[in-house]
Amino acid sequence: MPARRSAHPPLAPAAHSAQTQIERWQRLKVASLLFIAASIFLAIAHATREIIVPFVIAVFLNYAISPVVKKLQSSLKIPRLVSTGLTVASALLVAGLIVFLAVVSLSGAFRSLEQYHHRILDLFHESALLLNRWLLPVQVTIDPATLAASLKKLPFLAWARSVSSGVLEFFGQTILVALFFVFLVAGTRLKRPAADRPGSISFAVNDKIARYLAVKFLTSFITGVLVGIVLAILQIDLAVLFGLLAFLLNFIPSIGSIVATLLPLPVAFLQCGTGWQFALALAIPGLIQFIIGNLIEPRIMGESLGLHPVVVLLSLLLWGFLWGVPGMLLAVPITAVLKIAFERHDITQPLARLLEGRAQ
Repeated sequence: MPARRSAHPPLAPAAHSAQTQIERWQRLKVASLLFIAASIFLAIAHATREIIVPFVIAVFLNYAISPVVKKLQSSLKIPRLVSTGLTVASALLVAGLIVFLAVVSLSGAFRSLEQYHHRILDLFHESALLLNRWLLPVQVTIDPATLAASLKKLPFLAWARSVSSGVLEFFGQTILVALFFVFLVAGTRLKRPAADRPGSISFAVNDKIARYLAVKFLTSFITGVLVGIVLAILQIDLAVLFGLLAFLLNFIPSIGSIVATLLPLPVAFLQCGTGWQFALALAIPGLIQFIIGNLIEPRIMGESLGLHPVVVLLSLLLWGFLWGVPGMLLAVPITAVLKIAFERHDITQPLARLLEGRAQ
């Protein structure tokens, strides 16, 4: 029986090579266009960060309240309008409380500046005397009076004002965030649109990002409260401020918890020296951060966002460069949303796999 011929004869080697080159050229054009679009987007995001950052924070806050609203509807049978109003009012109350505590803590820090300045001078004087005893065999001496005079010329007050003004500016943006947040919630339909079904981008974002933000807020809140209570029991100054910073910095993966643990140490050292209070001010908050961040949070979080740790670190660097500290706070959810969007299109699926840490 004669062999059946194929309806589509194979391409000649030259034609196959030409088609392969065309496909490669098309992929190169798509990659170039994506690179140009990403560059323009990042440049615009950096130039408009004063407006964009509060808006993006409000968007993610809107996602964060979604699980709470659903829980109130399903468990307590509260209408969506009422549950949304209660959740928004609670969120605004918490934000206002955070800003109030930050302002009160910073005002207390200003009142203690002179005391810390004198304490620093005393420590340097004692260190100079100790060094003179050590350097006595080589006949080298350090004049404590000269060292103290040089230290007095350092602008400690100007530095403190610069840091505090930056912190207050960050908290001052909460007013703009609150306005965006209220308008976003007010513009949301009372009933979920039909597009919010399994398989849609909106459903994926609501399912993953909303859960991530809600769990992250809960664990960060518990971390901040516990750190503040521990430092207050140890009678460390600015315990409330350090608790607030622990709450905020906990949204920054890995780096934030380390910074939050180390921040109270200079104040604890100036106040207590290297005694048991200093050791406990380092050990107990560090233990709290470790237990909540590495044991409790993964159990509550369940399925992760699927981002490779190196990608998380690079996103922290990128968004931190573009938007500063708020960018580092938003880096992980923004990258997760981009990954979800990339997964929906064949052209950008390789980028989604790259964010997961899979080269193929």
